[in-house]
Amino acid sequence: MSRRFRQFDWILLFSILGLIAAGMTLVYSASQVPAYPWKAGLFTRQTMWLVIGLVALFTAAAVPFRFWEEYSHLIYGVAMVVLASVLVIGVEREGARRWLSFGGFQFQPSELAKLATIMLVARLLSRPRLDITKLSALLPVLFAALVPFVLILLEPDLGTSLSLPAALVGMVFWAGFPGVVILIVATPLLSTLLSFKLWLWVPYLVLLLVFLRMIGVKRLLGGAIAVVNLAAGFAAPVLWGTLHPYQQQRVLTMLNPESDPTNSGYQVIQSKIAIGSGGLAGKGFLEGTQKGLAFLPEQHTDFIFSVLGEEFGFIGCVLVLCLFALLIQRSVRLATKARSRFGAYLVVGIASMIMFHVAVNVSMTVGLAPVTGLPLPFLSYGGTFLLVTLIQSGLLLNVAFRRNEV
Repeated sequence: MSRRFRQFDWILLFSILGLIAAGMTLVYSASQVPAYPWKAGLFTRQTMWLVIGLVALFTAAAVPFRFWEEYSHLIYGVAMVVLASVLVIGVEREGARRWLSFGGFQFQPSELAKLATIMLVARLLSRPRLDITKLSALLPVLFAALVPFVLILLEPDLGTSLSLPAALVGMVFWAGFPGVVILIVATPLLSTLLSFKLWLWVPYLVLLLVFLRMIGVKRLLGGAIAVVNLAAGFAAPVLWGTLHPYQQQRVLTMLNPESDPTNSGYQVIQSKIAIGSGGLAGKGFLEGTQKGLAFLPEQHTDFIFSVLGEEFGFIGCVLVLCLFALLIQRSVRLATKARSRFGAYLVVGIASMIMFHVAVNVSMTVGLAPVTGLPLPFLSYGGTFLLVTLIQSGLLLNVAFRRNEV
């Protein structure tokens, strides 16, 4: 036991505790809005979820990860059933069914489903003598991720569903799937985005062909990749038509928020004003005017990073981002040292998902990505999201404590 404590990653624990403290501080600040006195109760509810989450964290850390590996199929199955039930009996808000309600509590099964999927994929990838480059090995992994992806997309919740591929990419790459192939598979998406600007799309296709030639891709395969990219570009108008109007508007707002400053562009504009007005050291705790005067929308959830920037400035933003970077770095280090393949894949999946959430949320607040509704781990208000984030943290600490176990 004493040896385990000596080998334990205390820096990982420090980063987790630091992010929890930062999150509770920011939620308290975001709840102090004189124009909306009801928001004062947000901190109380978040504190309650924190207590529940800490119990879950210690439970996830205390139970040997072999237990989670052995019962990953069962956990995944239950999570999918609960996730599917949302489409039938879920609480509807603004045309979306994402929550289940029990008494006075509501929670999002999609958050639990994401963690259950990571567990199952980690088990599938840790099978003996697995060659992930073979289709027979890759298909079960893809199917395990496809089921929750489709169910979450049907709610609809595009932002949450996209975090699953992010985790999957990190895990299959760690399992030995060629990074170049992953990059090539992602090219049709990039082609779709760039096709809206012909002067960007044509040079992109030329550079893609040059890149494929440089890395030695055979002509037949290179031609197939080029055709797929062309098809993706020509299909862009059709794909655009499948998006909901609010999703289309989010993309247009990202490209030019000033085109509609009082409506769809309002969130991003106010967010950038809040972050920019914080300067180097910020206005001070509870002194944010954009937040205090309720100019900043969804300041306790989607735009909690804007509160950080306004009240703690550039220095505060850098410190929090350093804590996230430290968490990711220690997770990658842990994955390299863990003797258990399941433990390593579990850590990589969790770290990949956290990194995706951070990248998208922060980019969203500064206008570099569409407003997707993806919360910021540890910091954003939200009971289910905080609970699952703390469970994930517990699993990271679990592997750190037992990294020498096979």
